[in-house]
Amino acid sequence: MSEAISIDPARGFVALPASIFDLEISPGAFRALSVLCNLSDPQGYSWASLEQLAEWVHRAKSSVSSYLVELRAAGLVSTETQTRSNGANYRLKIKVLFWSKWVQARKKCASPAPQKTERSVQPAERPTKVKHKPIKTHHSRPAASKRVKKIYQAWQTLTAGMPYGKFAGHASPALLRDTAAILNAASVSHALPAAEVSQQLQQLWTGLAIDLPAPDLARMTGKCLDRGFTSDQMAGLCNEIQGSWQPHWQRPPTTKQFDAMFDAARSGVTAVTMLRLIRHDFSKYQATHN
Repeated sequence: MSEAISIDPARGFVALPASIFDLEISPGAFRALSVLCNLSDPQGYSWASLEQLAEWVHRAKSSVSSYLVELRAAGLVSTETQTRSNGANYRLKIKVLFWSKWVQARKKCASPAPQKTERSVQPAERPTKVKHKPIKTHHSRPAASKRVKKIYQAWQTLTAGMPYGKFAGHASPALLRDTAAILNAASVSHALPAAEVSQQLQQLWTGLAIDLPAPDLARMTGKCLDRGFTSDQMAGLCNEIQGSWQPHWQRPPTTKQFDAMFDAARSGVTAVTMLRLIRHDFSKYQATHN
């Protein structure tokens, strides 16, 4: 028997529509597409940096970037660069455009007989490198509208490279007017109570088949409470942990591991985060320019 690959049922498998072989794409692009399908959630979304994709595709970052261009041109994927709060590129939001319909088609072809052991069976298409179905996914986090993103970027430009509370210039009347309008229309996100934070964390680690000791749960809960985590931020933390957790990890994370995932989750800029930063900059600007 060939030992070129390791047959590990725990890693699942990826089923692709046969029509893909009719497409005129390069072998490298096909390999990249296969990796993206393996990472995608049922709607076709995945989040990875070019560095991560380069590692999984076993090619240079420049090659992976060209593969993505090729896949976009073929109408197979769409991409969106996500940034940190300081404006630096963080990771890619990639959608395999045919994946959602393909998943639904495969469900219709599946055997209708229910299996009592379904929860312990590995899914056919695994959304990430984790062993269990995600509790929440990145796409469940509120997406920022183009208007919010535009206003957020405008305030980031005014504060870039400046000391805290200082601005590089004057905000235009249009920016001030639009900012006031979106803040008046936005609902305020409140910090979650301790019981809900603890419950979400417990569900997360149970879903990953990790027996988390009570002191570890208390420490994680306290860290989230100290930062006043909202529902959006908790969803981001759960998604970050699920996306980075490896199938063969069977022990609770060390303090260093959890802190790294915690910081990575907080660096993502969601709609709620953008609005919070816009509100902060707007109030500072009003205080110093009125």
